Amino acid sequence: QRQYPAAETEAGQNPLECRVPQYGSLTFINNEGLPTTSGVNVGDPWMYRSFVQGSTDARAVWHFAGITPDRIGDTLRMESRFEAFRTIKGDDESIENGIEVQYTLVNDLRAECFAALSIGTTFRPFGDAMRAGDFEVAADILDTIAKALETAPETDFPNVDFQNLENAILNQTVPELKRVKSEFADLIARFQVLATEAGEVHRDQSGDRAAACADVADPCRKLAAQLRKDGEALFEEMPSIRVPLKSFRMTEFHEGQDQTAYNRVVIYAPDQEGATRFFAQLIGDMNEAGRLVQDGGITTEIAPVLLEANDRMEPEDADNLAEKIEQALQSELDAGTLEIQDGKLVIVDGRRWLRFVRSLINEEKLIPQGLTLKADIYEDLVRGEQDILRVEVACLDDMMYLGMARSELFIRLDDASFSTAYAKAILNIALMLGVIIVIGVQASCIVKGPVSLVFTLTIFIIGQSSVQVLINEITGGQRKGTGMIESAVMIAQHKNESTGIDASRTAQKGIELVDNVGKGFLGSIKAIIPNFSTFTDGSSYLSAGFDVPWNSSVLPSLLTYIGFLIPSILMASAYLKFRELESK
Repeated sequence: QRQYPAAETEAGQNPLECRVPQYGSLTFINNEGLPTTSGVNVGDPWMYRSFVQGSTDARAVWHFAGITPDRIGDTLRMESRFEAFRTIKGDDESIENGIEVQYTLVNDLRAECFAALSIGTTFRPFGDAMRAGDFEVAADILDTIAKALETAPETDFPNVDFQNLENAILNQTVPELKRVKSEFADLIARFQVLATEAGEVHRDQSGDRAAACADVADPCRKLAAQLRKDGEALFEEMPSIRVPLKSFRMTEFHEGQDQTAYNRVVIYAPDQEGATRFFAQLIGDMNEAGRLVQDGGITTEIAPVLLEANDRMEPEDADNLAEKIEQALQSELDAGTLEIQDGKLVIVDGRRWLRFVRSLINEEKLIPQGLTLKADIYEDLVRGEQDILRVEVACLDDMMYLGMARSELFIRLDDASFSTAYAKAILNIALMLGVIIVIGVQASCIVKGPVSLVFTLTIFIIGQSSVQVLINEITGGQRKGTGMIESAVMIAQHKNESTGIDASRTAQKGIELVDNVGKGFLGSIKAIIPNFSTFTDGSSYLSAGFDVPWNSSVLPSLLTYIGFLIPSILMASAYLKFRELESK
C-alpha cells in the first residue's frame, strides 16, 4: 500500500510522488566468507527470501549498475523492506525498535577477483590469502599444495576442487585481472595454465589420476613465483575499501519501508588496510616533496600535513597520530631499516612504502587510533565501466536472521510525478481494452455475436495471470502429474503415479505421445493468447507508490497491442471478403 513517512508529509513534500527504484543483482556470502547464490533457509516453504545469520561474517551482497552523479545526485537514498526471523525474543531495544541492520559500501577488487578460489578444501587457504592481499603467503601456500600434489595420496584431493578451481580462474580471476592493468599479463598467463591443468584432472578418463594431480604441481610453483614478483604491484592496484554506514533498526511485520539517505562524501573509521593506504600515501608524498627529513632525523611537522590531508580530523588526534608516525619512522631509521639519501628516506631492502607501512601496522609499531577518513561514493567506491556500486547488508544482532529478496533493497532515483505515472497506468488499461476489442471485432467478422462474445471472454479468462502461471507449470514440467489419457487409465486401473499404469511399453509410449500433443497444444495457446497481467501491472506499481516503468510495463503493453492489431485487421478483412464471395 502507498505509505509515506510523516516527516516527509509534514515537510511539505507531495505524498503522491512516485518512487523510481534502481534495482541490483543479489548474491550472498556465507558464515565462512565464501560467495554463494542463496542464504540460509529458516524453514519457510516459500523460497522467495534467503536469510543471513546475525553477528557473523554472512552478508547479502547487492551490485547496482549505473551509479553516477547525474542519475543519483549528491545524496544516496536507499530503501529496504527486509524480513526478520528470531530464534529468541532478543533484548528490549531489539523487541521495541527492531533488529539492527548495517549497510557497508565496498570497493573490494580482490574479493571480486579471488573470492571463488576459496571454494573447496584443497585451495581454500590459497584463496583466503589472495582475498586478504597476502600474496607472499599465498605463494607459500601454493608451494605447499604443489608438494602435496606430488607426494600425498590422490584421494586427499576431491575431484570437485579442481573443477571449482578451473571455473573460478576462467570465470572470475582472469576476467577481473584483465580489467586491472596490462602489466599483469604474465600473471594472467600463469593462472590460465593452472586452470587448464586443473581441468585436465577433473576430466581425466585415463585412470591414472595420481599422475594428473602431479601435473598440477608445476603450474602451482610457477604461479607462486609470479605472485612473489608481482605481489607488491598487485596489492597497490587492487585495494579493498570498506565503508561501514550508520546502522539502523529495521521495520518488522511489513508496517512500512526503511528509508536511509547518505551524503556523497562519507566519513568513516578505516580498517587496517584503509589506514595502511592512507599512511603510505601521506608518507610517500611527504618524502617525495622532501618534507619528511629534517636535521638528520624525522620531521616534527607531520601534524599540519595530517590536518591538510584530512580536514575532519581534530587537532589533538592529528598531534597524537603525527607523534606515532614520527616515533615509528625514527625507530626504523635507528634500526637501519631506513636510511637518508639526498634529504629523503629510502627503504633499505627496496620495498615500496605501502608494503613497508603495512608491516609497521601489522607489528603494531604504528597504531592508527582515532583516524577517520573521507570517501567519495562515486570516485572511491563505484568501479568499472558500468559504474557498479557494491552494497553489503549485515544483521548485527546475535541469534537473529535477516531475510531479503532481490527487490527488497533498491536505490531511489529522483521521484516521478503522480500524474505521469497515473497516465501510464491508464494507458496500459486502454491498451488492454483495445486488445479485447480487436479480438472481439475480428471474431464477429466470421461468427455470430453470441459466439464472438463467448470466444472473446474465453481469451480474456485464459490470459489472466493465474491461468498463465498454471499453463507455464504444466508445459514446463514444474507441476507433477501425468497427462489426461494416462490419468484416465490410472483411474480405470485403480493405480497411482508411483506405480504407473498396467500396459505394454508400446502402449505407454503411445499414451505419452498423445498426452504430449495436449501439452504442446497448451504451449501453443500460451504463445498465442496475450498475458493480460502485463496490462494490469501498471495499477499495481501505482498503488504501491512506485512509478510505472516504461521498459517493463508500458512498452510490452504497447507492443502486444500492435502485435494483435495488425494481424487482426488483415484476418478480419479476409473474413469479410470470404463472406462477401459466399453471399454472391
